[in-house]
Amino acid sequence: FIFASNQLPTLKNLDDAIERRLQLIFFEHRVPMDKIDLDLSTKLVKHELQGIIGQALFAATELLKNNFAFHTPQALQENKREFFIDASSPLSFFFACYQISETEHTSANTLYEDYLLYCKKFNKSPLSTTKFGLAMNQIPNVRSFKGAKGARMRNVTKKLDAPLLSL
Repeated sequence: FIFASNQLPTLKNLDDAIERRLQLIFFEHRVPMDKIDLDLSTKLVKHELQGIIGQALFAATELLKNNFAFHTPQALQENKREFFIDASSPLSFFFACYQISETEHTSANTLYEDYLLYCKKFNKSPLSTTKFGLAMNQIPNVRSFKGAKGARMRNVTKKLDAPLLSL
């Protein structure tokens, strides 16, 4: 599917399948209304069709060589990463409020309670504890382990400049 939009879509499910398939391309240049060429497609077909077909064939050949895997430029990878952080309440919460720590740990319960406060404060829909835990598992280098008395812990600590999570 191709979506053309002035605003990014909101998606309820941000699983691996969506992440693998979604490519975000931002068009920064806006053409003024008086400069829009309403006859552009006709001109392109008349004057550039041979070049367009040549580029399409070249791109198809490259795609076949790469086993149907597209090359994604760094700028597009960064666009996608920012989109997923903004679109995912657990990721936006984590990157705004917490950081990975090698020496300090936070209980999974405390982390989830802070997440609920974050969602309420910023008007986001919270995920269940299970889905929140799965989202945390997607963050590189965030580990889950059993702490004292069997409590589930994470190797994260609250950022000093985290938004206040009290209401």
